Amino acid sequence: MRTMADVLQYMIACGVVIERTEGEDVVYDLNPDVELPAEVLPLSDEDRAKEDSLRWQDVHEATAQSIIRLFDPDGEDRPERKRTSLARLARELDSDYESVRAGVLNLLDEGDFTTTINIEDAAPHRVFELVVDWERFAATRISLRLAGGNDEPDEGVAS
Repeated sequence: MRTMADVLQYMIACGVVIERTEGEDVVYDLNPDVELPAEVLPLSDEDRAKEDSLRWQDVHEATAQSIIRLFDPDGEDRPERKRTSLARLARELDSDYESVRAGVLNLLDEGDFTTTINIEDAAPHRVFELVVDWERFAATRISLRLAGGNDEPDEGVAS
């Protein structure tokens, strides 16, 4: 492949991108039903595990971002710790505790957050402390603020 057009044609041939016409225009979309890499490529167990981990993190990143916002990373008096439980966090975020558990696990994987208990098997009402290392946070993450379609800023913190 030598050009972006070659890459696009390759992505269409692989089924990652869908090509359709709207009147005289050609429109390209990501295929929502594309097969997983492990279903079409001969991946090693290590690569398959890495792909699974990336998908899992992506699914729960919005919850992780919501938890980060509870610590007010752009505020003047950023707390270093939050005493809570999965059930309490779930109520604060209007979510379920298993999604919150996965969001906390995403934060723990990044290394700038720690907990005082093992979150993986914690009961929903078990109280723990979620602790952020602000120096590591600042060194490994960047804050993004984008204007959304409604002129309200969409905030997020990227790793």
